[in-house]
Amino acid sequence: MNWLDIVGHENNIKLLKGMLNKNSIPHALLFVGPEGIGKFQLAKVLAKTLLCSKAEMLCQECVECMVEPVDRNIDLIIIKPENDVIKIDQVRKLQQDLILGPHKSERKVIIIDNADKMTVQTANSLLKTLEDPADNVVFILIATKPEALLDTIKSRCQIMTFQPIAPNILEKYLITAKGVSLSEAAVVSKVSGGRISKALELLSEDGLIMRKLALRIVMALPKMKKEEVWEYGNKVIELERSEIVELLVHIKMLLRDILILHYDEQDKLLYNIDLTNELLEQIKYWSDYQLVWVQKEIAKCIQAIEANANVKLIIEAMLLKVIDEVQRR
Repeated sequence: MNWLDIVGHENNIKLLKGMLNKNSIPHALLFVGPEGIGKFQLAKVLAKTLLCSKAEMLCQECVECMVEPVDRNIDLIIIKPENDVIKIDQVRKLQQDLILGPHKSERKVIIIDNADKMTVQTANSLLKTLEDPADNVVFILIATKPEALLDTIKSRCQIMTFQPIAPNILEKYLITAKGVSLSEAAVVSKVSGGRISKALELLSEDGLIMRKLALRIVMALPKMKKEEVWEYGNKVIELERSEIVELLVHIKMLLRDILILHYDEQDKLLYNIDLTNELLEQIKYWSDYQLVWVQKEIAKCIQAIEANANVKLIIEAMLLKVIDEVQRR
C-alpha cells in the first residue's frame, strides 16, 4: 500500500507530503473525521514512509517498501481498543517499548486507533509521553469523536480534519478498482455517506438489509397502529446496538430524501437514488415540517442509544411520538 492507494483526501495528502519534503512532521498528529473514511489506512501509509530506510518519500526499492507489510515493522506500534476501551496497561507497555528506541529505522511510529476510547487515566498517562517527546518518535492518533479526548491531549497534537469521500470519487474507485457496476456504485457511494468501508460493506450480500427494514418502517409509519409499535420494538431489540443505530441512520436518510423530493422530483442530491419511485409515493403522507421534526427526534434517539439508554423503551417512545405527529395530518 502506498499514497496512490488512498481514495480521496487529496488536500491532507498534499499537506503531509509537504511536511515530509521539509522534514517537518510534528511529533504528534491527530486525524479526526467520520469512521470508515480511510484515516487508519492513510496513517499506515504515512508510517511506512517515515520508517523507510532509504528516503522520506517511499523509495519503492528497499525491502521495507516493496516486500515487508508495514504492520510487521518492529518500529511501528499500533494500539487499538480492547473490549472497546484503550487501557492504561497498553500505554504503559508502549512507554516501556519507547525506552528501547528504534530497532531498524531512524524513528518509531505509534498509531493509536480510536484514541477517543482512552479512559481518562489512560489519556493522562499518555499525556506524560506527549509532553516530553523523543526526537525519534512520531505519534498518529485517530479519532471519530475528538470531543471525547482531553483538551490537553489535543493541544499537543497537530489536528488534521478528514471529510467523507466525495460520492463521485468513491463511485469511480468502486467501478475501476473493485469492478462494481455503475448502478451499484452510484447507490452505495451515496448511501455510505462517503465512507469507503461502509460502501464495501453495503455491496456484500446482506449489505442493504438495514436499509430495507428502514424503508419498511418509513412506509408503515403514516398508517401504523399503536399496537404495531410493540411488534417493531421487539424486532429492533433483536439487533445489535450498532445495527440499531445504523437502522435509525437509514430511516433519517430516507426521510431526508423525501423532504428533498418535496421540492424537486429530479434532485441529484438524493442518497437513495434507486428508491426514488418508492419515496415519491410517500410525499403525500408527510409535510415538510413533519419530515424535519421526525429527523430531529431520530437524532435524539441515536444520541440516547449511544449513551447506553434502554433501547426498547427509547425506540417505542420514539415511534409513538412519530406516529402521533404524522397521523395528526
